[in-house]
Amino acid sequence: MDLVASCKEKLAYFRIKELKDVLTHLGLSKQGKKQDLVERILVVLSDDQVSKLWAKKNAVGKEQVAQLVDDIYRKMQVSAAPDLASKGQCVSDSSNVKIKGEIDDQSFQSETKVRCLCGISTEKESMIKCEDRRCNVWQHISCVIIPEKPMESNPPYPDTFYCEICRLTRADPFWLSVAHPLYPVKLTTSNFPADG
Repeated sequence: MDLVASCKEKLAYFRIKELKDVLTHLGLSKQGKKQDLVERILVVLSDDQVSKLWAKKNAVGKEQVAQLVDDIYRKMQVSAAPDLASKGQCVSDSSNVKIKGEIDDQSFQSETKVRCLCGISTEKESMIKCEDRRCNVWQHISCVIIPEKPMESNPPYPDTFYCEICRLTRADPFWLSVAHPLYPVKLTTSNFPADG
């Protein structure tokens, strides 16, 4: 994939805030609609004469612009953008290029997310992972797999498991979950009789 196509694909996921950040770094105007901002960045990347003049003026070339777009794209990946940057589609220099399927050990460890219904985010006991590729959250098996019979010690594990957020998303794809439907709450028991 060439430089312009790769950046164009990434810029499609940018919000106006990220586009303005790129334009600020480039020293270009930040006025206009989203499409105008995207086109302004793409002109610097695609038009050879414009980029040569622009590079002489600001001492920045196409590769630096592509690196800037890639860096901002990586920062916003945490939200919801697909993982294009780690699939080997980096365009800056050969030291940053990852072969498709190669996993960086540090990024893999930092991406392990534990979010359980019990509110404890430690990996103390058996865990199960959400199958949604955007979520990949880990939860305690004892908290999310509830046996049908209370005396059953080892309930069967499902073939595919989705966390509560992903089940809502899969049930209604037009539903946009911006927060957790219910926050974990620790229930406390009391010694008071039930009648008051």
